[in-house]
Amino acid sequence: LLIVRNARNRFKTRLIPKEDAPENSSMGILGSAGSVLALKLVRHIAVFYFFVFLAIFCLDYLFWFQCNKWFATPEALVSFQFTFYFAHAVITITGLRFLLPLLISKTGFSRILFILPFVLLTGSSILFFTQIFNLHSPSFWLYVVVLFFRHIAFEIAFSPVYQMFFNAIEKEKRGRAKTFLDGFVKPAAIVTSGIILINLRGNPLMIVTLVGICSIILVITVYYIRRTYARALIPDIRNHIEPHKIFEQLSGFNDIRLIKLIDDYSVSDDTDMRVISVKLLAVLGTQDALAKMVGIFEREKNNQIKELIARSLENHYSIHSRTFIEKLLQDSNPRIRANALYSLNRMYCHWKKMLKPIVLQLLFDNSIRVQIEAAYYLWQNGDQNETGNVKIFLNSLINSSNSNRKAAGLYLMGLLQVEGWEEILINNLNSTVEQVFTKSIDVILRSASTEVHFKALKIVDTLGREQIAITGKAIDSIGLILWESLVAFLPFAQNRRMVFEIVRCLRGMADTVRSSGKTWMIQGSTAETINKWILDELETVYRDAFVWWNYVKDNKGNNSAGILDNALRDNITRVCEWALNAMVLLDKKGIMIWRHNEIDIHEKNQRQDLVEIIEGTTYHRIGSLVLPLLKVESWENLAKNGKTHFKFNDHDLSLGLLYFIKSDNRWLCLCALYTLVFLSDFKVDSELKKRLVVLGNDINQQISKTARDILETSSPDEMKRSRAFEMLERVLFFKKTALFRNVSAEKLMRLAEIAHEATYGKGAIVSAQGNLSEHLYIVKNGTLKIIKSDGLTTTVLTTLESGQTYGEIGLFTQAPRSASAVAEDVCDLYIIKRSTFKKLIVEVPDIAMSLLEALSDRLRKSGEEMVELKRLSSEKCVG
Repeated sequence: LLIVRNARNRFKTRLIPKEDAPENSSMGILGSAGSVLALKLVRHIAVFYFFVFLAIFCLDYLFWFQCNKWFATPEALVSFQFTFYFAHAVITITGLRFLLPLLISKTGFSRILFILPFVLLTGSSILFFTQIFNLHSPSFWLYVVVLFFRHIAFEIAFSPVYQMFFNAIEKEKRGRAKTFLDGFVKPAAIVTSGIILINLRGNPLMIVTLVGICSIILVITVYYIRRTYARALIPDIRNHIEPHKIFEQLSGFNDIRLIKLIDDYSVSDDTDMRVISVKLLAVLGTQDALAKMVGIFEREKNNQIKELIARSLENHYSIHSRTFIEKLLQDSNPRIRANALYSLNRMYCHWKKMLKPIVLQLLFDNSIRVQIEAAYYLWQNGDQNETGNVKIFLNSLINSSNSNRKAAGLYLMGLLQVEGWEEILINNLNSTVEQVFTKSIDVILRSASTEVHFKALKIVDTLGREQIAITGKAIDSIGLILWESLVAFLPFAQNRRMVFEIVRCLRGMADTVRSSGKTWMIQGSTAETINKWILDELETVYRDAFVWWNYVKDNKGNNSAGILDNALRDNITRVCEWALNAMVLLDKKGIMIWRHNEIDIHEKNQRQDLVEIIEGTTYHRIGSLVLPLLKVESWENLAKNGKTHFKFNDHDLSLGLLYFIKSDNRWLCLCALYTLVFLSDFKVDSELKKRLVVLGNDINQQISKTARDILETSSPDEMKRSRAFEMLERVLFFKKTALFRNVSAEKLMRLAEIAHEATYGKGAIVSAQGNLSEHLYIVKNGTLKIIKSDGLTTTVLTTLESGQTYGEIGLFTQAPRSASAVAEDVCDLYIIKRSTFKKLIVEVPDIAMSLLEALSDRLRKSGEEMVELKRLSSEKCVG
């Protein structure tokens, strides 16, 4: 009966869906230990725990055994114990407070685990030789020193263990792991040491030898702990679903729950919810789905959703959709007409030829988008005369002097693929019109052969950074289908910027490859190109540090050097990101498997985790060069490392700031010019003049304008008033504000360009309560009072001083001002308009993130103040 009952219960349990199964909260001791021991890191830490306590219990026994011999009376022993532990406590607390943070920042906290094994190994070795040579007189003091350092090392060594629990072990298993170590492993070590000491108590030499053996085992164990921990820090591989495939997968669940979800979303007040309902209906492709889309279109007032519906009919190719398509082709909105034609052109059905009379009229539509889609329709479904008219139309677009029409013609050429189309697109890559170049490279990479891809990329390789950046964006949008073309072309790339863009794009594609369960192997000449490129970039960074350190050492009084120092640090972070991309692509062991956006080296904790990963795994020369940069070591250390690795000579040192003015990095060049002009002994010598003449024709407007200002102005004061320098000073000011202090100076230059200054007299109203929030205000000089009025009383909420901001929330909500801002005295402000700021945060997301962090911090403080006020109010009521 018992057997049958158990079998029945197990069968019933298996019938319960996994998500509905109750959690087993009482696993039992063996079950809990088993789940914890399944973690490799916990197994290694358990070994570490066992041998640590075995070694220290044996060493402690030996020490106090010697104390009993040394001290004649119990009072003397107690006095020694008090002094010993008091000194130990003071030094340990001091070390944990001051020394440990420094060690963690310099070495990474997992390496600290080596301290205790090495202390035990060194101490046991010393004691071993004292026992061998029978040096009884100095032996006791050696015991004191060894045990003293053992106590301090023990306290320091266990802080990394607890940090590992938080970083690398799942939250629900941390407590069980700690209980297993303290409740099972530690007692086991105590019992084992007791048995050993009972048998060896008369043989100190054997006890010291045992401590030495445990120390060697601990050193080996710590090595494996660090490797295991480094791998545990790497984010797990997760199946990444591309956004456009999410709706395709959801459509597979065509049951009543999905239909109910679509019905709820389609009538929601939230525009995004209605968009989701349309996308779900689009992939279903059923007659019921079509009817729902028609219903949404008829009641919808938002033109963007109506346009989305018109573009989402590709899967609705049954005859029932014909009437709806005809209606859309005659809609007054040209975008709806164009999108309906787009859907029609991608339908595989016989009835679409019946719409030719309507489409023929649309070939002469006022909208170029409608004309393009109509031409594509006629090319597929028209007779010889109609296709001839399409060719004439195409030629008129290609030969047009209007850039919009020409770009549209290039897009149509990619659709029609007439004879010689690839060659025409290749020729247009040399166009100086950005719109024409963008469309040409996009169509080539989407539609042309691999051979034409190679030709196009070779032409782009000879162009400027703007065209290369546009090409990178095109590759990003197209995705994985270009992998083979990029890998094949990379060894032939000559432009450093081109190599960077291709490596960056390949790094993004690698995530898609891995999430699909596949692997890649970049080797041969392509791997050599990536390796050489990143080593050259790292060499440049180290040479910058080498020159900068020697310059700073000789010019300590230069107060204007801060902006160049920050620029060099920002450049180091950027090159580290490039190096990580290269390391991931060249990784042959499949260790560096995280997605490109899962580790942010700008975050201190994540940067330290990355140091642990690189140090704890096998890495090549790139990793050894990246580590000092990730650790944010001093300029002096970076200069020494660079000189050791790359054998720098002293030629560059003589150039000083001129070295950075000659840099290919335009931001470093501009910051170096700023630093140079503000030198007290600044003068333009012949070498600098030659360089300024070259920079006067630079494509970067800030660089060229600054260089010309320096050449044409004899007065240093006038040079300092250069427009570019004004922008740099704004950047320096913004970096000091709480709102933007975490944004790199180079990116803040964009913010400086859109900000404008205004001066308000004493008592002037900057913004009035109730007005719409249209601006962000940053106080440059003076003070600004924030005043709230309820019609009867006026309350001063706060006073803002230099560097403080007002109006951040209004940038997002555009709600009416809840208070007025009044100048308390003459007040200089930087003012940023909401519309331009919105465009900027799309291009520079770091600014938006910094703004959100500042607002979150402010909201947290406000919450704490409200809790405190509530507490005080409660106490007052009770009193």
